[in-house]
Amino acid sequence: MLGYTRVKTWFFTILFLSSSAFARTPEDDRLIHAGLSFGIAMTAPQVFKKMHMGNTGATILGTLFTMAVGVGKEMTDAKFDSNDIVSNGIGAGSSFLLNITLDL
Repeated sequence: MLGYTRVKTWFFTILFLSSSAFARTPEDDRLIHAGLSFGIAMTAPQVFKKMHMGNTGATILGTLFTMAVGVGKEMTDAKFDSNDIVSNGIGAGSSFLLNITLDL
């Protein structure tokens, strides 16, 4: 079973890596948002499955969790950018479709 400390470490690492400090242009920032949202949404269902959830429920919860992380991160930015939220949705939605279609 995944320990709480390990989950917390990954959570804060992902939040750090999604920082806008790594983006040189707004387009870079949106690519970072989409890519990290995809990665979180691919990983989160695996954690939820370890909690004895079914594939569909874990995927839905993982996608919702990813969007919550994205919105929370955006609210901490100096300037809220709704296009970043759209990029999060594209990344999380792509992951959702892949997880459901391939039954990952």
